[in-house]
This record gives sequence, structure tokens and C-alpha cells, in this order.
Amino acid sequence: MFINLCTSVDNENGDTFVLKNEIFKELKPGLSSFVNDISKAAEQINNLLKIADQEVSRFKHRSTPLVLRATAGLRLLSETKQKL
Repeated sequence: MFINLCTSVDNENGDTFVLKNEIFKELKPGLSSFVNDISKAAEQINNLLKIADQEVSRFKHRSTPLVLRATAGLRLLSETKQKL
């Protein structure tokens, strides 16, 4: 998981966010290991969100965008399995 800490700005380029810091955290096994156990996958995602929770100030939780993206391992699964 990458946690991108950004500052919101408006400038002549139309950029609204400027990267201040990037944090990388990885938990093993990866999500693709839980393809047949959705509850374990949800638990692993929750563990990653707990890490993000520690990195973002509580005062900014409501206004902080959250984006979850598939990892390489998930993209290797069949389309049917990806949708689970």
C-alpha cells in the first residue's frame, strides 16, 4: 500500500494536490491469497486502513480522499475472481 500525503493547492497548472510524502507499507500474504475467503481479504484491507489511519491526522479523516487500487497479484486473477 502506498500512502500519499498531499497538500491541497490551486495553481496555474490546475493541480489541486502536491505530494509532500509517500509511505509504502506491505502486508503478507497479499490479497490474491484470499481469493476464496472474502472475509480474510476484508480483514487484510482493514489492517492496511489501520496503518493509513495512523498516518493521517484524525482532524483530516473526513476530508481525506481514499483510493483503493488493485495490486499486480489481483490483476493476475480471473475477471470473475477479481469481482468478488
